[in-house]
Amino acid sequence: MNDFEERMKTTKNTLIDKDYVKVRKDTFDSMQNVIKETKKIMECQPKMEQLFNEVNTFSKSHQTLEKENNNLQREVKALTTRNQNLTKENNHLKDYLKSILETIKHFFRELLQICNESTKEATTTEIKGYFDNNDYICQK
Repeated sequence: MNDFEERMKTTKNTLIDKDYVKVRKDTFDSMQNVIKETKKIMECQPKMEQLFNEVNTFSKSHQTLEKENNNLQREVKALTTRNQNLTKENNHLKDYLKSILETIKHFFRELLQICNESTKEATTTEIKGYFDNNDYICQK
């Protein structure tokens, strides 16, 4: 384009009539080169637009995946914290149940030591029932 513009400035011998324009050969060649380059650019434009659209789509997809990944990381962190809290609560409840069972075992032992035969028999039957149902946990 620059070459063409320079040649147009220096071309003083342009003859124009009703149907024709007469220009110098080098100016005409420059015009031809501009036309060729313009055609090449016009041919490349759809490819460039397609490439731009693909890059744009990839960029949007990447941003969406990043957001989704961040959301999933936050969810994992929240679930990890919740799991830790539930584990602590579960351990606390297990300890509480062990304590209750120890108290019940102690209570039954006392009953067996101080009560009469009918109470001892009822207590023994009750303990056997718990043991048969695996409700009574023996710890060493």
